[in-house]
Amino acid sequence: MALNPSRGSVFVTGGTGFVGTALVKRLIADGYKVRVLARPTSKAEPIVRLGAEVVRGDLVDMRSFDAAVAGCDAVIHLAAGTTGSTQDIQATTVGGTRNVLELCRRHSSRRLVYISSCSVYGVADYEENTVVSEDASLERFPERRGAYSASKHQAETEVAEFMRSGNVPTVILRPGTIYGPGGALYTPLMGFSKGSLFVVIGNGDFVLPIVYIDNLVDAIVLALEKDEAVGQTFNVVDPERLTKRAYMDGLIRRIHQHARVVYFPYSILYATTWVQERLFGLMNRPPVLSCYRLISSQKSVLYDSSHLANRLGWRPSVSPFDAMGRLVVAQSSNGRLARESDGLIHQVDARQ
Repeated sequence: MALNPSRGSVFVTGGTGFVGTALVKRLIADGYKVRVLARPTSKAEPIVRLGAEVVRGDLVDMRSFDAAVAGCDAVIHLAAGTTGSTQDIQATTVGGTRNVLELCRRHSSRRLVYISSCSVYGVADYEENTVVSEDASLERFPERRGAYSASKHQAETEVAEFMRSGNVPTVILRPGTIYGPGGALYTPLMGFSKGSLFVVIGNGDFVLPIVYIDNLVDAIVLALEKDEAVGQTFNVVDPERLTKRAYMDGLIRRIHQHARVVYFPYSILYATTWVQERLFGLMNRPPVLSCYRLISSQKSVLYDSSHLANRLGWRPSVSPFDAMGRLVVAQSSNGRLARESDGLIHQVDARQ
């Protein structure tokens, strides 16, 4: 049964993060009552000012948010472990998801929307320029993609099994790399940076698997409200193809006007990574970057969101041109370029 915004109440995990804050703002504007799980150390003032109720607790401690789930009609599960040891990430992402599933079952939630990631796909196995729909093969070696991607893969597997059980109407969304005001604008998917130097992997023709924050929030709300979403998995990637070069010219160069941009050949980076991986292996140390992760993040494939468009009527409300314009204005207002710290490549996903 579809939720009625004027009466519906929604429990959100990860609601204090980049995606979560935008989602909470939208849900409250639409008339929902919103309750957010926040760790004791999380800064929740922005969403409190929006009108959300904050419950202090931890995903790994089911008792800390049992009562909060009991009082809500629906659950949107955004949160995942992104920092700490492999064990910490696993406990938060996989263990936390198990706790959410158990409480949804226990309290007969009317809808569960789980935010997964496009990193669950087995990109390394695909041919160049493969169109990736929801039935494409998933990652065979998730642990080779890193702790975050491996834990998201396992968590989605358990959500999919839960969805098939039919206990709770469930929807899975797989967003690409999420960008927007307040988020990282130059991520390891692009390359790496130091000061005013921006090194872009490849010749700039790579089509970015990105989704603007407002467009993702639109998709989450559709998944929450439409009965046609139940039992389905959807890719969420903006359909307009934006290349790395267009992104650099349309956004990064406009914000960082003295930027030095270097397009670094993929073949050279791959060869360097291959040598580094073997040298580190001789020293019994994990590599800074593996060839498998490099291939997985940089292989040219195209993610297809037509299932979301056709079944739920998703039409991105913000085009890449408008998105970059908004970001230039936002960055001009706060006077800084929001980007992730220096580093090499990993698959960048929804960071809640």
